Formats: sequence, structure tokens, C-alpha cells
Amino acid sequence: MSKTRTQQELAEYVEKHQIFPRFAQMVQDMCIEKPDDAITYMMNWLQRGGTCRVIIMGCPTSDVRQISANIAQAHKAVHISPGQLVTAESEKPTPAGRELKRRLEQIRTMPGEIVPDEIVVPLVVAKLKSPECRTRGWVLECFPRTRAQAIALRAGGHLPTHVFQLDLPREVALQRMHQAAPGLDVAAIYKHYDRYQLSLRVFQQTYDQTILHIDGDAPAKTVAADLEQHLRSRQAVASA
Repeated sequence: MSKTRTQQELAEYVEKHQIFPRFAQMVQDMCIEKPDDAITYMMNWLQRGGTCRVIIMGCPTSDVRQISANIAQAHKAVHISPGQLVTAESEKPTPAGRELKRRLEQIRTMPGEIVPDEIVVPLVVAKLKSPECRTRGWVLECFPRTRAQAIALRAGGHLPTHVFQLDLPREVALQRMHQAAPGLDVAAIYKHYDRYQLSLRVFQQTYDQTILHIDGDAPAKTVAADLEQHLRSRQAVASA
């Protein structure tokens, strides 16, 4: 067997089994978690195939919440919805919970406004640090939406393995927003959409070339299949 042929076969094997991306992801995970027993950690990591750390961004009317929940369930990961975290915190029978609920009620009266970073960031970061997220992985929905949120993720070492954007044509997004909230006037709907576009710009600047675009206007089964195809590739993007 010639040396050239051997090198070609090795290259094909490495590419087929995604060896370099897998090891890059394993080393990255290990540097983040800093285990005391590195050898045992690597053995366990290889046995479980690593954990997925996924971010999915999409217009609220792109069914991004349900899609994120389905992906998390399929991969036995933790679904993190910032909106649900904030709501759960506001329902706690404590002075802080009641104050948060009051602030949320005020925000809901202002079309296009979002929950301030000082509220949502600590909740999301705390969830990402939880043992279940560290061991099972996570699927984070529509976060980061601001520069401060993006900085908080990077500072905490919460780096995604995959970053998805559900693309939805402007006309379709606006039509769905009107159908979802028929009580809102046109100006309020446009303000909601403009706010999302601002968030999307921050998201794109944060992850730039690592974003995997998915047709959010496709049938639900097609969207799920496209996401799964990318997730099966197991190619880490956080170090890009």
C-alpha cells in the first residue's frame, strides 16, 4: 500500500467520523468544566458522545419555543426559555417575586419592550450553571438578544456547539404576528417586529459565520429534519 493511499484513507476516516471536531469539542468542554480527573472525564465524554449546547433564534411566530422544546426532548437536553424562567420567578410568593410580577405587567403594556437584562441575564446564567445543564446539555431559546446578554454567555463559558436561526420572510412574520395578536394595531405589530430585528442583529454579530440558517417557513417536519441533520454532524462551532 502506497504512502499516498494510506494518507488518503486516514483523511477519509477522520472526516467520516468527525474525529477532529469531536476532540475539539471535548477539550473545550473539559476546559469549561475543569474536572479534577481529566482521564475519567474524557472517557465518560466519549461514551455519552458529548452534550449538545444549542441556541435557536427565531421570530416568536416561527414556533421557536416548541421547536426548541422538541429538540431538547429528542436529545435529552434541558430546554431553556428565558420567558418561562422570568414568568416562574415572578410567580414565587416572595417580595422579589411580587415586585417582578408588577414590573412585567408594566412591560406588557408597552408594545415592543422586552424584559431588562438585569432581570433575565442572572436567571439564564444560573440555569446554565445548574448540574442538569452541565451533564445533559441545553437548548437555549432566543438568547442572546442584547450585547449584555452575549457578553454574559461568553464570560460564563457558556459556548454553543450549534447556533441556528429560523428564517422567516418579513411578510409572513408580520402576518403571523397579526393573527397571533389580532387586538394589536398595525403600529404595535411593526414595533414588535422592529424590536426583534434589533435583537437579531445583535445575535448575528455575536455568532457571525457560525450561524446555521433554517427555513422557518417550511413545514414543521422539514424544519425538524433540517435541525436534526445539522445536530447529527456534531461539529462544534463555539471556537470558530
